[in-house]
Amino acid sequence: MQSVFQQWVIDGGPIMIVLVPALILTIAFIIQAALTLRRSRLAPQDFVDRLKETATQSGVRAARAALDEEQSSIAEIVRNVDAELQGNPGVDVQLFLREQAEAECDLLLQQNSPLALLARIAPHVGLLGTLIGLHGAFAIHAAADPKAFAQAVSGAIVPAAWSVLITVTAHVAHYLVQRRILMFEQSAFPTEAAAALRALRGES
Repeated sequence: MQSVFQQWVIDGGPIMIVLVPALILTIAFIIQAALTLRRSRLAPQDFVDRLKETATQSGVRAARAALDEEQSSIAEIVRNVDAELQGNPGVDVQLFLREQAEAECDLLLQQNSPLALLARIAPHVGLLGTLIGLHGAFAIHAAADPKAFAQAVSGAIVPAAWSVLITVTAHVAHYLVQRRILMFEQSAFPTEAAAALRALRGES
């Protein structure tokens, strides 16, 4: 009786050298996305309150100094908009703020683009593996060995199964990543960045 490893990895043929690492990379990129898209890294919930408190107690200059030390995405947006306002006071704040939010979200999407790439490539790799396996299976069939033929066909299906697993996992993960980034682009970034800018400008 074949072991699970033999049946679902070894029997898949040489193409498994590509598919096994692809699945591992998919899982790794999902973990990376879960860590990098945390609220605390993108837009900490106390960000605006801390900025307001610093501006009130120590002044706008101290608030800008505190802002420079922040490493979150929303802090980057606020820094860019604030710098533009200092150089060009007549700029449309809301429009420029949304442009900066979109640019930051585009960067986040690029950082998570390997998931989409894996979802696109995996089916083709799996198909290639299956075709190679079937080619070998039909060669066995020509030799009139039914048992070996059945085993070869079974092995040829393994790459297709792995590719489906990778594709579905990567597609779902990438969709969830896009939804989360879109939520920040449409809601958290514009709203909270505007509140932070008002604090920097001494407005209530």
